[in-house]
Amino acid sequence: MKNQLAFKSLPKLWTSILYLVVIAVGSFMYLSKHWDITIFTSIYSDFYFHISNFSISLILGLIPYFWLLMGSKFNYIIIFSLLLLVANALCETVLGFINTPDIIDMYYGFAGTGISFLTLLIIYKFGLSPNSEKRESQP
Repeated sequence: MKNQLAFKSLPKLWTSILYLVVIAVGSFMYLSKHWDITIFTSIYSDFYFHISNFSISLILGLIPYFWLLMGSKFNYIIIFSLLLLVANALCETVLGFINTPDIIDMYYGFAGTGISFLTLLIIYKFGLSPNSEKRESQP
């Protein structure tokens, strides 16, 4: 097949599991506000007011995982993460017409972006192996 997308790197088994676990944890924390799990509110009573920003930033920050598989430079992931931090800061401070300004929400978003960035850094350093599958040339 011509013009078929091929990954330059393939994830190791633990890498795929780590990626899915981080997404599952972010999704669970977001959905937990609908299930009213009291362990979170017993630790911090305003937990459910801010967790959506954490979860959204965490899951959006993991989008470049596929960039890693396609062989993109890690600098692009750094730029993406920095842009995500800037967008979060702008939405939570300056752009009051989009969102109610809330500094604590901003910190939760920074934490979500930081965790996703560290996850991608671990995957980049230790979790990828080169794709050794050779594609046949089309005449």
